Amino acid sequence: MTILDYGIIVVYLLFSLIIGIVYSHKASQSPEHYFLGGRSMPWWMISISLMATSFASDTPLVVTEITRQFGLQRMWWVFAAVLTLIVGIFLFSRLWRRAAVITDAEFYELRYDGSAAAFLRGFRAFYSGVVQNLIVIAWVTFAMSNIITIMTPMNKVWAIGTCMVVALIYTTFSGFYGVVITDVVQFFIATGSMIILAFIAVHKAGGLQTVLTTVAATQGYEKTLSIFPDFKHFDLDMLKLMIYVLVLWWADAGGYNMQRMSACRNERHAVLATLFYALFQTIRPWMWIPVALVSIVLFPRLTGTHTDTQAYPLVANTYLGTGLKGLLVIGFLAAFMSTITTQLNWGASYIMTDVYKRFIRKDASHRQYMIVTRIVVVALMVGAAGIVPLLKSVTAAWEFLAFLMAGSGIISVVRWFWWRINAYTEIAALILGLVAGFINPFIPSSFVMFV
Repeated sequence: MTILDYGIIVVYLLFSLIIGIVYSHKASQSPEHYFLGGRSMPWWMISISLMATSFASDTPLVVTEITRQFGLQRMWWVFAAVLTLIVGIFLFSRLWRRAAVITDAEFYELRYDGSAAAFLRGFRAFYSGVVQNLIVIAWVTFAMSNIITIMTPMNKVWAIGTCMVVALIYTTFSGFYGVVITDVVQFFIATGSMIILAFIAVHKAGGLQTVLTTVAATQGYEKTLSIFPDFKHFDLDMLKLMIYVLVLWWADAGGYNMQRMSACRNERHAVLATLFYALFQTIRPWMWIPVALVSIVLFPRLTGTHTDTQAYPLVANTYLGTGLKGLLVIGFLAAFMSTITTQLNWGASYIMTDVYKRFIRKDASHRQYMIVTRIVVVALMVGAAGIVPLLKSVTAAWEFLAFLMAGSGIISVVRWFWWRINAYTEIAALILGLVAGFINPFIPSSFVMFV
């Protein structure tokens, strides 16, 4: 890292702070403005914001870690998620925009009646706004700490602390406006820098054919290039492929996807935003897979303090020179901050709308609601920072969170069309997800089905 690299980073951080200041007044008009941008956003801004949020500093690292440990077959984790978006485009993008809610938890009391619906709303708000949110923010921060450790001589704690403070400031003041505006800029920085790294890494490693041939001939990586698992054995890889394709993709595109749909100007804009987001999801892993394969060529066995999670920044450190290295760090910062700001804003919307306003102070002033919202944003960031030291693997955190939400996926689809689905069904599905998440680490590695 040189003075030029550090200069690029400082300029980017200052830009983010300016965005927060510029949009602070506009975001303070009402909770709807703070959480949904006044429902006035054009489809292209929402689509790019979704794209930026969909990958953070953790995603290239996880794709590299998965490719090194399990091969391309585990990329079905990413590909299956596209099916959720297709369902969201044709069935739910219009419905969510029409529902005119701020959070998906708020929808429960529109769909169901009585105390069970109220309990479900509060429980889901805590489940998604606190538990799920803190895990995501923590693993994204953990991934960013690995990048900074490898690519810069900066103290990890101070570097991560600075990034989190900047993200916290502009999220707290500018709300959804700041999130979306910075997402648009961050998306092009992040994708551009990572595509550049992919081309440079493959070129300097001898070309794509050389990389593929070398990976296939490297001991321990013979099956890395296989897209599908071995269907002769019902092992953990086969089980997870079935779960990815048959279970995890069933959802109505709730969460922050729903938030983005609700922020669109109208139903047509919601459909277009989701459509272009789905197209991007089908191609985004290929920005990182070439670098993952090059990492196998360069570092087939990582020893000492380095792990598979750090292989991606190790490739960048090997091949990138002055200026380009700073640009990639900015790319990771952009990806990191776009996800952090979305999670903070989205998480605070649950606590504000579905807990504080619903159960604690129904008739508080607008000013008090905004004060509580900003306190919640700060509290979420502090809570996530406390979880970061407990994480050892980003992939493990990904899988745990996916299983937590797996139980409610199919129910979130059926509830729109079948009157017999009730609040107790949703509660049971959430409990099932908790059970699946906690037993997943204890599943045996292999059952022989036939030979």
